[in-house]
Amino acid sequence: MDNEKIIEALDKIADAIDSNEWVTILISIIAIIAPLILTIISIRLSIRMDKNNKDLQRQIHNRDVDNQTRQLFIDIYTSFSKATNIAISLKKAEEVLAFNTDNRFYNDLCSAGQDMQTSFDMFSLLNDGTTNDKKLLDFLSDYNASYHELFDEITNYLQNPLYAQHISNAWSKVAIYGIQYQNFNSLMINPNAKNEFVATFKDPYIEAISQKAEKVVSIFQQEEVAKLFIEHIKIKKM
Repeated sequence: MDNEKIIEALDKIADAIDSNEWVTILISIIAIIAPLILTIISIRLSIRMDKNNKDLQRQIHNRDVDNQTRQLFIDIYTSFSKATNIAISLKKAEEVLAFNTDNRFYNDLCSAGQDMQTSFDMFSLLNDGTTNDKKLLDFLSDYNASYHELFDEITNYLQNPLYAQHISNAWSKVAIYGIQYQNFNSLMINPNAKNEFVATFKDPYIEAISQKAEKVVSIFQQEEVAKLFIEHIKIKKM
């Protein structure tokens, strides 16, 4: 409402007062006040809508951050679980390493270790220092160190001349079954030959590898570790 209209309305009120036209006075007052009230209401609605929009944007942002964080912890858990599965397979370490053809197992061991290390580094950066995060970081630090000990033990064993000697001796033993060198297909379908082949690899090094693998598995399978991961992975209520 511009100034000229307000002045015009006030003039009408003054004229109406002089002539005792109260109805006209009332209408004129309403004509001035009503637009002001509507303007105030409009401003208040605008402020409220702006606040609601900001609250909604904040909720959407927080939800997106929560989802991204949740997915990150799922990825971290998955990488550590993958590394643990490698360690679990080493319960029969002599068999696994006896059939490490084309370094397939060792490549899987390296790949799982790299993924696990990347996840561990990411978690270390994200650690906010809360009690639960500190506990989880301690567990994963212990796991990380134990996995690297296992990795180093296996690497040293595979590079040890004794391992190469085991391979040579193993194939020599199964030759009596008519199995040619590196003919794994024939070896796998002959249980007696397979058992003799695998038995050749049993030595103190294999025992050390098995013990380190068991340690890795025991760390990850602790019930408290799962609970701490669940705290990060579970869906939060809005």
